[in-house]
Amino acid sequence: MQDFIKPEWRFGLSSLLWGAALFLVSFCVPQTSFSDAASHPLPQRIVSLSPAVTEIIYELGAQDRLVGATDFCNYPPAATQIPRVGGVVNPNFELMVALKPDLIIHQDDNFNLDKHARTLGIKSLPVTLVNLESIQESILIIGKALGADPAAQKLLQRIQNGVRFYENKLKGQKRKSVFFIFDDNQNALRDLFAVGKGTFLDQLLTVAGGDNILTDSFVPYPKVSKEYVVKTSPEVIIELHPGAERARDYKEQSKRDWQRFPTVTAVKNGNIRFIDDSVMVIPGPRVLEIVDHLARAVHPELFGDSPLQLSPTGDKN
Repeated sequence: MQDFIKPEWRFGLSSLLWGAALFLVSFCVPQTSFSDAASHPLPQRIVSLSPAVTEIIYELGAQDRLVGATDFCNYPPAATQIPRVGGVVNPNFELMVALKPDLIIHQDDNFNLDKHARTLGIKSLPVTLVNLESIQESILIIGKALGADPAAQKLLQRIQNGVRFYENKLKGQKRKSVFFIFDDNQNALRDLFAVGKGTFLDQLLTVAGGDNILTDSFVPYPKVSKEYVVKTSPEVIIELHPGAERARDYKEQSKRDWQRFPTVTAVKNGNIRFIDDSVMVIPGPRVLEIVDHLARAVHPELFGDSPLQLSPTGDKN
């Protein structure tokens, strides 16, 4: 969940010697960012520090210029062959420098990373990937930076057409209240961490015909009490287990655990859904796949169990 569940970012350097070198470099290399220069050649050696950014680069057809990616950049499969440069919490700056990038693209909450890139004289492009609007805007920003405006516009159009497809399909249909949670342990009822309002998953749930029972929250992914779930009695409960396909017996156990709250509408009607696909935590170009997972979880009577096949324009084949 590294793309949008933000731990306290800590950027440590691998040794005191590396730290001293970085300190010295800061006095002899001008600080710069991608937006500093009025004119610049198109970047030819790019490091991506976000799985979503890596996917965007592939969608724009610029993958041949990608020389470094995070440990979590696993889609498309070819991305696993790109040299690894650590992650957001443990970036490998020595390797980044060795790769001689002319652009690092990262999410804009990585303030320390941006600072270190500037110190090392490497141009950086921070982008925002926190909701559907910022994802679409970042696609255009990256497209412009890479000289791939037509591909970016085409990708954006596909996403917008796909969103309209689901909205039209659900027009006039009764919306359903949903409790949408992450489950990273073996007891779904021990800690209930939910998808909060305003997050990109909350927005995509809305597109998919669901209404989040969390009407307000101070944090994007708050801990929710069981009493609140009983009180609001959602019509659907969605458990998200990103990237870890759960065994059938585990899911059956989770359903039995929920039976402790028989008055909850979703429990009473057997509407407890499980989504395992790791795409769910990547706020990138595959947002329509996320909508499809959610639409089938919320409205199986309309969308069935099989994923919809959307054309490159975002329409159903």
